[in-house]
Amino acid sequence: MECVKFLQVMGMSLNMFGVVLLAFFAVPAHTLNKQGTDGLELVVSDASQNNKVKRYWFYFATTLFAYTLLFLGFAFQMYAVLL
Repeated sequence: MECVKFLQVMGMSLNMFGVVLLAFFAVPAHTLNKQGTDGLELVVSDASQNNKVKRYWFYFATTLFAYTLLFLGFAFQMYAVLL
């Protein structure tokens, strides 16, 4: 019974951490693309573009990590229920 409680708490913790990451670091839907431009911006300085590209990939990796945490959290909770 102690293992079931641990798995449920671990699953809930992973879910909460994943949701917090998505709340702060989700990839913006329409404000940034892979080239580092915002919408129809035609002239972008190299430094500005490099910063935006780095920010895009950081947000993209963090979003994938958050979704992985959510999946693992649900898997832990499902496993705890099936025990």
